[in-house]
Amino acid sequence: MLKRKIHTQNLAYCRYLQIWSILKLFNLVQSSPLISLSVVSIIHLINIGCSSKRIGILFQDYVLIGLIYSKDRQIYIYENIFVFLAYLQFLLILRVNFCKLYIKYLPVDDKKYEMENYIQYLYRIWSMFFGFYKKIERT
Repeated sequence: MLKRKIHTQNLAYCRYLQIWSILKLFNLVQSSPLISLSVVSIIHLINIGCSSKRIGILFQDYVLIGLIYSKDRQIYIYENIFVFLAYLQFLLILRVNFCKLYIKYLPVDDKKYEMENYIQYLYRIWSMFFGFYKKIERT
């Protein structure tokens, strides 16, 4: 956890890109995160291990990219830059160092939950994001 009891997974940029993607798919926003999702998926690919969770994350990235690309092929470069800069500003307001988040805090979280599968991962990150996370004990 970081300052103010904000979980590191709630600060990951890909989480906000996923929300933006859903908003685009339901026509609630005009611009799309296609270029940002593509960059993030390359980063996920570089950092991938061979686990259900990592393969699921990549699959999710590619499904979102495919759905958005089939809906709207525009790049929206300025909007993507603006959203990324707004994300960096958000981290600054929370006094969270971008580099430390991705080099230190998120890898620690990955290590802590390395045995979870993709479904457990989805449950954990989204339930934490929406504030109703309860740890499920494995038997």
